[in-house]
Amino acid sequence: MSQSFSCHYCDGPIPLAGTQPGGRVTCPHCGVQADVPARGPEVYRPPQARGGGPVPAFEATAVNDAGNTALLFGILGLVLCQLLGPIAIAKGNQAKSLAVEAGLPVPGSANAGLILGWISTGIMILSAAFFCLIFGLAAIA
Repeated sequence: MSQSFSCHYCDGPIPLAGTQPGGRVTCPHCGVQADVPARGPEVYRPPQARGGGPVPAFEATAVNDAGNTALLFGILGLVLCQLLGPIAIAKGNQAKSLAVEAGLPVPGSANAGLILGWISTGIMILSAAFFCLIFGLAAIA
């Protein structure tokens, strides 16, 4: 039976086969870099940030909060007011940069917020162009 250890981020099993004790391996489930236990699956190492220190829990929460905010503004921008689209883009980019700094995967809500933000911004630009065209034709006539 193959030995494995749990991912610190998604709790999925990561096989120990072909890994060096104390090295790093990518989780096949979520893509987070995890430290291979030095003595076996019972050893736990907290996630490591770029600087080498552990990732505080508030950073993971900040990443998820920024991603959820981007998604919220993206949905509201698409449904209610297209002026919220650029805010969704800014919050989505903020969530992506926070995730990269913390060494965590980019939340799907941040990507969805970015996509919805760009769509609502595109609709806003097309609407403005349409109104300019209509008023321009009315002024000429």
